[in-house]
Amino acid sequence: MNAVILILGAAAVAAANGANDNFKGVATLFGSRTATTHALLGALLGAGGIASAGHVNFSVLANRFVAPLLLSPVAAFALVAGAYPVLSRARRGLGITASSCVCVAPEAEPIMLGTGALAIRSRPIVHSCDRRYAGAVLGLDAQQVVGGAHFLSAGIQSFARGLNDTPKIAALLLGASVAGVRLTALPAFLVVAVVMMVGGGLGARRVGETMSHRITSLNDGQALTSSAVTAGLVLAASSFALPVSMTHVAVGSLAGLGWSTGEARWSTLRTIALSWLLTLPLAAALAAGTFVLAERILS
Repeated sequence: MNAVILILGAAAVAAANGANDNFKGVATLFGSRTATTHALLGALLGAGGIASAGHVNFSVLANRFVAPLLLSPVAAFALVAGAYPVLSRARRGLGITASSCVCVAPEAEPIMLGTGALAIRSRPIVHSCDRRYAGAVLGLDAQQVVGGAHFLSAGIQSFARGLNDTPKIAALLLGASVAGVRLTALPAFLVVAVVMMVGGGLGARRVGETMSHRITSLNDGQALTSSAVTAGLVLAASSFALPVSMTHVAVGSLAGLGWSTGEARWSTLRTIALSWLLTLPLAAALAAGTFVLAERILS
């Protein structure tokens, strides 16, 4: 029974991780970017504190968990805020210009004439407005280079997320092995991957809207800067075995970009910061209560 609960718990974490981090959860329902790492840390602290009668190694907790969670978004903010103006000047120095591209297409509209007859008239409708880069980089079209680099950085960011987030979920599955259920690596990874994919398909759209539009406006070059810094910081943290939050780093990067361009939407950022502040204590309290309830049911 204990092993089943542990496996279901790991699956729930994987689903929430997919829902909140695929665009990188209760907060997912409202489109806010809470952090799976933050929630998991709070839950382990709450349940572990009750289970160990308060014997928690707060020194390790502060140095190996809390400090990276607090410092990583600050580092991301500073790196993007400092790098973006430099990269913008470098782009202009290479002769690459940014221009707005508006897509207008006709749309048919039925109208009623005074005689009672029905007529169709066509009117122009703006379907999209985009910013594109004109120029060349090493003989290649600048827009294609930026688009390809952005796609590559997104892939690296996904790899970095798997490198840093997967062990957190795998740690829960280890508990099932301790309880007597032996899980081999392949089935465990398949279960986590499938549940994460389902969670992302069901719950990631609103989080994606928040990241794409509500923190700051983004063109391709700005998105590339934020994505590259996020991927680099998470990879660096993983190499030192520091469990950072992709959520914290990504939001810090976007906030730094918005500050640099003067287009940050601080009301959205305040809402996200509030969700971060509430996540850990709420997760700790819920985990502690769930642990006490489970103890009574299973005893």
